[in-house]
Amino acid sequence: MARAWIAQGDVENRGSRRAHELSTHWRDRDNDTLALLAAALPHATTPWELSNLLWAVIRRMPGTTHPDHALGDNLIPHALADTPDAESAQLALGLLGNEHLLTDIPDPEPRGLAALATRTHNLDHQQLALRHPHTRPDELAATLTPHTAHILLRDLTNLLHRRPTATLVRRFGDWSIHDTELLARRPVRPVRAPGRAGGRSRRTPRPRYDRGRGPRPNCR
Repeated sequence: MARAWIAQGDVENRGSRRAHELSTHWRDRDNDTLALLAAALPHATTPWELSNLLWAVIRRMPGTTHPDHALGDNLIPHALADTPDAESAQLALGLLGNEHLLTDIPDPEPRGLAALATRTHNLDHQQLALRHPHTRPDELAATLTPHTAHILLRDLTNLLHRRPTATLVRRFGDWSIHDTELLARRPVRPVRAPGRAGGRSRRTPRPRYDRGRGPRPNCR
């Protein structure tokens, strides 16, 4: 019914709303759900409806194996728009593994680039994601194999200098990359000063008692 309503022009957005409702209930039908959401995307008339559809697409994307071919085409106009939902549409394109994110979008968002690199495992895509000035290192680094990390070592090293995180440093160890200078850049947690506002306050030790003998005398 939802597909029929959408095909007939989606009057009063009945089909789009129904598509979103079905996306929250259908299980193990990711391909069918995404095909319905792809058909609904061009008919979203309010930011609220568009945002709901885009996040439904993003939630379903990891489980799909054969996404609808129209999905990428219907995402691109929203990814190009100067609206708050453009970043979500670009993330959806990246999760889809759609290279139009690179060819049609002038300045892709870092989350979309990281998602594209994670989906395609393409070295060029991984380099672009790592070199973005606002990249999120932990998301992409979690997916790199030791072999790929050694190939991308220069970019990973530059990223560690720019945006060091404890997770990224741990990944260097997972990749068997042992560099004392690099690992010394691991973020250190600030140590709280003792006292009420900081760590634990020291307590006076309680006197020790022997059963039936009272307090133990101080023999010092």
